[in-house]
Amino acid sequence: MSDLKRGMELFTKKLLKFIAVLLTIVHCVILAEMIHMGVKPMIVYNIFSILCYLIAICFINKEYYNAVFIAAYFEIILHSFLATVFLGWDSGFALYMIALVPVGFYMQYFISGDKYNIKQPLLLSILDFVIFISCKVYSADDISPVYVGMESVIHEGMYTFNAFCVFTALIGFSVIFLKELNRSHDEIIKVNEQLGRMAKLDTLTGLFNRRGIQPFLDICSVSGRNFCIAMCDIDDFKNVNDSYGHDVGDEVIARTARTIRECIKPDDHVCRWGGEEFVFLVDSAQMHDGYIIADNIRRTIEQNPLEIFGKIVDFTVTIGITEYKKGETIDQTIIRADEMMYSGKKNGKNVVISGI
Repeated sequence: MSDLKRGMELFTKKLLKFIAVLLTIVHCVILAEMIHMGVKPMIVYNIFSILCYLIAICFINKEYYNAVFIAAYFEIILHSFLATVFLGWDSGFALYMIALVPVGFYMQYFISGDKYNIKQPLLLSILDFVIFISCKVYSADDISPVYVGMESVIHEGMYTFNAFCVFTALIGFSVIFLKELNRSHDEIIKVNEQLGRMAKLDTLTGLFNRRGIQPFLDICSVSGRNFCIAMCDIDDFKNVNDSYGHDVGDEVIARTARTIRECIKPDDHVCRWGGEEFVFLVDSAQMHDGYIIADNIRRTIEQNPLEIFGKIVDFTVTIGITEYKKGETIDQTIIRADEMMYSGKKNGKNVVISGI
């Protein structure tokens, strides 16, 4: 499991536990109201609800998130229906059924493996609506609530409390949902940036690939500065693979990459062009300066054989280097460096060939 998913799981568990505790507290307050008013059916129901939410915490620990959510959804609907029938619409308990609609969609995002499947919250919302209308029909204007004669201040107090709970829940869920969307957006940006970097890097050497070095080549071509481009190829690389195996061949490529990186200036750039070929850019330099750097790379590789798996592997490189000509394309410069490199291959290898 990824760190992102593990973090989301932990957040969901904490969120559901917090909601379960909060609903337990709300039902305790409502229970006190019902005891004060003597509404026996709602006293029994609220005791049952409190026990259910305490048990729900155990199910949350076992990660039965969706089951807990659906059970809580139905508990709230039934509680709202019964409280409205017994106490009337002025009590404000019907507000909970309205609040359940957006909350159902919010919770789908947090608890479901399929965050964007709206089937479950949509079906629950339709059921919620049907029960809401049924409640309205059952407790029509010409039918009085079961428990009547309560002081208006009690009704107003209940309505205010229920409205406060509903608005607090909606605001709270909206804030949490928005924060989660922002966090997900930031995570997507980070992942895209990481993928962008990976798309520009060679996994074996850690150098740029062709795509990665291209912007630096383009900048140099329009800067007006003198610069050189070199093409470097490992000599007889196929023989290295055939004689020592591909693992050694990979290490030869990695060693060559490190050597080039260490020999060029910090503000110069190198890439793995493909296979055993490398291209490096010597910025703010004329041909003579570029040749000195290229030959230093060649000599360093020649004088430092690779020791691996108890074997000593000697290998060399051939480099073609040329200076960029104003007015030509970068591709033309690279082709010229490549031609010089192949000229060196034909003339004994382990050399640096330069020219313009």
